[in-house]
Amino acid sequence: MAMICEGIICKTCVEMDIQVIEIAVNPDHVHIFF
Repeated sequence: MAMICEGIICKTCVEMDIQVIEIAVNPDHVHIFF
């Protein structure tokens, strides 16, 4: 499930032209740095 979530977040950021500096997806929370 975490990999699916990360994929959706990354795809959405690409569509919105947002650069993700770092992403960490854990079973109970997500850290994203733009």
